[in-house]
Amino acid sequence: MSKPPRLGYDDKHAFDAAALGIAVDRAAKNATRAMEARRVALNEVSRVVAPMALDGAKSAEDIYGIGLDALGADLRGVPRDGYGGLFRAIRRAGTPSPAATAAGAAALAAVAPSTARIRKG
Repeated sequence: MSKPPRLGYDDKHAFDAAALGIAVDRAAKNATRAMEARRVALNEVSRVVAPMALDGAKSAEDIYGIGLDALGADLRGVPRDGYGGLFRAIRRAGTPSPAATAAGAAALAAVAPSTARIRKG
């Protein structure tokens, strides 16, 4: 009964095993980075969009794209890898709070009373 050949029993097989180990490590690191990016994107975008709307998104770019659509951003000409930065920039710019909007409307109504009659919706 002969022994089965063990991995790395000559130079070629040793090289193949080392190359395979490097490839597996690289793939694992890339998958870990992608999962972390997706988790961060879910955390940021779920403040703007209902989490159920994000269930079908497979990547961080998909998630940021859904968030940007919800914010009404024009994505023409924006590369997919720029969605995260654009989302954060729009969020940093912020939207006015309801109190600030009401105060602004009251100030405008004081200056131009006819604007108080304008109704939305």
